[in-house]
Amino acid sequence: MPVTALGACPKCKLGRVVPGNFAWNCNRWKEGCDFKIRPIYAKKSLSESHVKQLLKKGQTRTIKDFQGKHGFFDATLRLNEEYKVELVFEERSTVIGPCPQCEEGHVVKQVRSYNCDRYNEGCEFKVWKTIAKKHLKDTHIKALLKQGKTPLIKGFRGKYGKFDAVLRIGDQGEVVLDSSSK
Repeated sequence: MPVTALGACPKCKLGRVVPGNFAWNCNRWKEGCDFKIRPIYAKKSLSESHVKQLLKKGQTRTIKDFQGKHGFFDATLRLNEEYKVELVFEERSTVIGPCPQCEEGHVVKQVRSYNCDRYNEGCEFKVWKTIAKKHLKDTHIKALLKQGKTPLIKGFRGKYGKFDAVLRIGDQGEVVLDSSSK
């Protein structure tokens, strides 16, 4: 059965990239081309569509839900000058709402957290995107900023199992995980 190539090899320019046992590889590996794309980056499986984008355009569109040490994040994959795949984190910040701590800045979405954009001026407001192994959504943070607390969020995980809780803004503008408010 013939193997379907996903595109031309960007490194040697002569081969075709085909699926292998552990990666997508250039079919001219016997001639010395070592180009390959691993199937998983940061615990995220790549689709053939992602590989085709890399081969055709040199990078993918934004891919959601890569997983790192501090939670989930979005990024693009890009081929660098050595034809190796690298993660590229989005640099632009999305404004989520006003900062409840300093009341002058805006809370922006970062790679691992939501932070006040006035952190250089001393505001320390921060909400991690993952708390107690629960990945928070923008809608949770928007509710927290607008109403001072979130609706009940299900699925936090702690030492003694799963629990539901509300995030609320504390007296000093800090974020408090409150499992007693239901």
